[in-house]
Amino acid sequence: MPPLETEDMSKTKTKLSKKDLLKHASSLSRAHLLVVVAVFGLVGGYFLYRSFAASPLVASLEAEQMILPTGGSVVTDTGASAGKAILLSTNGTATGSVNFPSQVTSLTVVAKGSQCQGAPTMSVSLDGASLLSGTAVSTTTWTSYSATPSNPINSGTHNLSISFANDYTKNKGNPRNQCSRALYLDVTSFYGPTPAPIPAPTVTLSASPTSVTAGQASTLTWNSTNATSCTASGAWSGPQPTAGSTSTGALNQNSSYTLTCTGAGGAASASATVTVTTPPPPPPPPPSSSGILTGAHWPSTTDFSTIKNVGYGFAVETFNPGDSAGLKAKLDAADANGLKLIIGMYPEPYSMDSSGNWTISAAGIQSLNQLAARSSSVLALFVYNEPLYISPLTGASDSCGAMSAAQLRGLRTKIQSVWAGAKIYHDLGQPAQWAPGGTLYNSYPCIGSKYADFSGVADYVGVWDYPFKSTGYQKTQALASLSRESSYVINSMRAIPVWLDQGHSGVEGLVWPTQAQILDWNCSSRAALPAGSLISWYVWEQSIYPDYLKKHPEMWSSTTASAC
Repeated sequence: MPPLETEDMSKTKTKLSKKDLLKHASSLSRAHLLVVVAVFGLVGGYFLYRSFAASPLVASLEAEQMILPTGGSVVTDTGASAGKAILLSTNGTATGSVNFPSQVTSLTVVAKGSQCQGAPTMSVSLDGASLLSGTAVSTTTWTSYSATPSNPINSGTHNLSISFANDYTKNKGNPRNQCSRALYLDVTSFYGPTPAPIPAPTVTLSASPTSVTAGQASTLTWNSTNATSCTASGAWSGPQPTAGSTSTGALNQNSSYTLTCTGAGGAASASATVTVTTPPPPPPPPPSSSGILTGAHWPSTTDFSTIKNVGYGFAVETFNPGDSAGLKAKLDAADANGLKLIIGMYPEPYSMDSSGNWTISAAGIQSLNQLAARSSSVLALFVYNEPLYISPLTGASDSCGAMSAAQLRGLRTKIQSVWAGAKIYHDLGQPAQWAPGGTLYNSYPCIGSKYADFSGVADYVGVWDYPFKSTGYQKTQALASLSRESSYVINSMRAIPVWLDQGHSGVEGLVWPTQAQILDWNCSSRAALPAGSLISWYVWEQSIYPDYLKKHPEMWSSTTASAC
């Protein structure tokens, strides 16, 4: 059992404990301080070393190649450069000469010291100019000691001196407690200015235009910086100047061009691609060798004999997709009366996803195959009515253009993947006004490039401008539209214009014409239309209009070619 402690004894023990704690804390703080100093010293030395090491080495001088003073000797040391170093055990100066092939801005001396009552000191001079003076070599392992001259040292032969001036021996004659202070020297390295970074090359390459029709050429233009040579690859090859331009020559397929330019700072590449489009086929031949073929929108099959007797050659019709019997009845009726059909499916069996990919319903595909089998009865497949103004997919109107030319072109391609010989018809209205330079294009900047290329959209295009209005017979304006739109359809769309002559009234300020007016308009529009165009009287019959052509048999004869 331990002895009991008195109060005084307990207090004494407490005081001693606090004193011991304070002593321990003081010791710990000093230890931490030494660790921090050591760490920062190592980090600083590392970055100083990296700073000098980043400069290019100009020359070096091994210590064993220097002239040694009395008391100096060459020693073997596996940790030293070339496995040798020198030992200066007494005061003295080692000297040597070194040739600089280029300018020098810094040097390092690798040294270590034998410590005895303090560190040996080292002084370094070049051509008599002091670079290090009395520097303590306090390490026992090889360490780099750096110096930077106040001014760069030019190339040529220079004299290096390294001195040891504080030799010391403790307890001479008493080997038991004896130590000697000495300086060990290894290699001295000389560095030049840090070179400026070498800029990497840059290169640009462009093609103009980036899209051409097969057989046309594009122009490649390029430029580079920090490059001494360029090499072409891809659709062209061989060395090229660092800047220039050249023609691709006639192209018949998509072509990609790459130019790689190299210089002291590396290499860089640029590429350009030219897309080649196949020119659209020429417009199909006129459906009739005798001038302009005349027809009508939306007559019923029971009226086919009537419009044939009036002098018409085609009818515009619709049927339900997948209704094989209904389609057959319309085709049979057309054949029986010697008419051709522009015929479409309603509701339309076409859908498009967000990526612009088209799908045709199973019923639509069935009907396309049926039409293909009876293609001799068909002028064209009616696809959409006014798809530029109102989206046929959503029913929403859009001043920026409901469906782009590219989307319609994609639909034509999709349909022809089912029915290879299909001729496509769209009622577009006035496509030239949507194209660059047109009034709609100028009024709505959001249209952009949607209709810069209208080619390949359709084979037949319905266009119109109705002249019989509440403000009077607008013949001049309508003829100007006819000329502009039919020319655009033929030359830019590579299609056949189908001009819709006015045969309705009661909406949008349209009025019914007099007999003289309808005859004049019939003959004027025929005279203005290019050969091979079609005329469709719009409309023969449709309940959404208060008045239409079927109700006016007295005027039928004034709507034919023979009336002119």
